[in-house]
Amino acid sequence: MTITHLHTGQSNADGAATGGPAWPFSANNLAWDCEPTLTGAVGTHFVPATLGAPPFLPDNKNCHGFWLGYYVAAETAKPVWTIHVSKGGQKIEQWLNNGPMTQRIQQIWNVARQTPFVVAAQLFSWHQEGKKGNGAEDIEAYPAKFNTLRDDYVARGLVSPNAIVLIYPRSPSLWQFAIDFNTMLTTLAATNPRWAFVSPLDAETGLPLTTVPGQPVHFDGPALCQLGWNAYHEWHLKKLAGY
Repeated sequence: MTITHLHTGQSNADGAATGGPAWPFSANNLAWDCEPTLTGAVGTHFVPATLGAPPFLPDNKNCHGFWLGYYVAAETAKPVWTIHVSKGGQKIEQWLNNGPMTQRIQQIWNVARQTPFVVAAQLFSWHQEGKKGNGAEDIEAYPAKFNTLRDDYVARGLVSPNAIVLIYPRSPSLWQFAIDFNTMLTTLAATNPRWAFVSPLDAETGLPLTTVPGQPVHFDGPALCQLGWNAYHEWHLKKLAGY
């Protein structure tokens, strides 16, 4: 048995920051070897997720999705197959109504699903920061948009109707939009028992996770590692609850 993991979103999903410790090597923590953005190679097979190898070239960005994969694989002793497609600066509309992000995910999925045992994702990671340039998302409309996206992905066979859905935070900030956006995401995650909000706080200190100097919207490398752990913690709690 395997666990299929679809990981998508904006720049923090892509791993905007470099640096931080790389996840330990695991033959069960696998990445589809596509170019994980809107263009480029769609990939041919799953490979051990390793910085310095596809799909992490040429910039070797750290990525919390593969920290999550590492921890889930360690607990379950099952291969975790992550399909990662993300791009900075995209509003949620780019995933809606067969938008370009969804077209790209579908293009890659059509190839990846030929791999034996790849099924609709049992784990869906969503990390979209809610802002593009000077155009902030409509916070009130966002939950309905996300539900539309998730329902579309279930209908397409990309995501299992019983998938655990991990909704990642905007980087913590005293900026009111960031506070309101994370509050909305917390409320959104609580609407479905299989969904969870991933905390933007350090699990040990309770302090906000650190960001790239001069780029407060982007978590830094060590914070991306911690986000992977926080996501794993939420996944683990859902599994304990029987989901």
